[in-house]
Amino acid sequence: MNNYKFDLAWSVEDEGYIATCPEFVGLSAFGETANEALAEAQVALKLFIETYKEKGIPLPEPKTVQDYSGQIRLRLPKSLHGQAAKVASEDGISLNQLITLAVQSRVTGQEVARRISREVKEHLVTYATPPLRRSENRQGNQRVFLYKPAIDEISTASELAH
Repeated sequence: MNNYKFDLAWSVEDEGYIATCPEFVGLSAFGETANEALAEAQVALKLFIETYKEKGIPLPEPKTVQDYSGQIRLRLPKSLHGQAAKVASEDGISLNQLITLAVQSRVTGQEVARRISREVKEHLVTYATPPLRRSENRQGNQRVFLYKPAIDEISTASELAH
């Protein structure tokens, strides 16, 4: 049908999968399983494409996987180039190795920081907020979930931390 990709994520709030298509802002589909969400997203995508064509809106280009050669051309101020060459020489490595290590340190350091931040946030949400009591109501054919803090189920503040 096309070369558009879908992103798929579990939604705790909706208790199901949400599929989105990055090229079409606003396109999202829900499914109780990953396959259901993707099938619904395919239907939504077909409708988006039809609507774009009917209205004469150009279709966005599908995003593709980038292939990297492993080579870059880098411009540095002369003074920084000289300092970097001196550090590389003192460390007994090539300038290329020094730059690779610097980039690697920055990239992996940020990834580690993101993971730590995410774990801390999850920990805080899990242990610093009171548990929620879920109740379900029906409004016509729709299920509506209400979440209320279950404060009355907590006898001491120390139970929040455990």
